Amino acid sequence: MRLEQDMRQDHLGETIGVSFQQIQKYERATNRVSAGRLYEICTTLDFPISQIFEGIKPNPSIKTARADKPSKYVRRSTRSSIFNSLEKTFLFKKLPTSSTASA
Repeated sequence: MRLEQDMRQDHLGETIGVSFQQIQKYERATNRVSAGRLYEICTTLDFPISQIFEGIKPNPSIKTARADKPSKYVRRSTRSSIFNSLEKTFLFKKLPTSSTASA
């Protein structure tokens, strides 16, 4: 994604608030990418996050909460509410801190 847009690692890192070394670790799968950080990367690169998961089939050996029988430990959420939360988190991180707000 990054290379298709001719973006350097340091520029992507600066945009999302991490070092270029951290971007290298994400790209080499040395470090895992959190859902929030993945959202930031996709937003920065103008890449639909849904395309990352396209074509992935569920693993039948992994137990998941079923929509028709929700677990009492799993809070049911819609996809849109999850993305709304991610977007709010992303926007919150862009707010100026108290030290930069007064400058």
